[in-house]
Amino acid sequence: MRHDLIIGTIRKLDITFCFTENYSHPMMKTQRLQRHARRLRFATLAAGALLVLMVLGGIVLPDNGVIRVSGAELPHAWNVMISAIVIGLAVLSLVSLARMLGAVEAGGLFARPVTRGFRRFALLYLLSIVADLSLPPMVQLGLLLANGGHGLVTVGFDNARVLSLAVAALLFFIARLFDEAQRFEEDSRGIV
Repeated sequence: MRHDLIIGTIRKLDITFCFTENYSHPMMKTQRLQRHARRLRFATLAAGALLVLMVLGGIVLPDNGVIRVSGAELPHAWNVMISAIVIGLAVLSLVSLARMLGAVEAGGLFARPVTRGFRRFALLYLLSIVADLSLPPMVQLGLLLANGGHGLVTVGFDNARVLSLAVAALLFFIARLFDEAQRFEEDSRGIV
């Protein structure tokens, strides 16, 4: 009986060891990373398509009760235009992210297309946040000047917008850091 217990324990250890050994093999990690990159790429493209559909729904059906394009005390046409610009930049950033994930899926973890795609994503995301913050007051100012210059321009900064701007700037600087690391790697390969 004791002998069976020892054999069973050894078998459990052997199975556990084989499982962890195969699972931590570099090839398995690469394949897992590529599968995750593929899933994230599809999710990113789906999120971009959903954003486009939401804006189109707000434009085509302005009073549908579910999706409403509004903001900054502007006429509906200006709100639609600003929303289209901001969402357009956000969707372009998601497309760049999807391209980057496609390059990761193809096996280039820190290759030039990956770092370039991440930098483009971060830049476009930063531009969408800046456009969301700056376009409404700029349009308000333009409308005020066109109508005689009397009125009020509102600039809205809340915690969510400031946090979004900080995250976007941080992503952009991380992308620049990845570019520099990629250049150093290429230089070190050239030396050897």
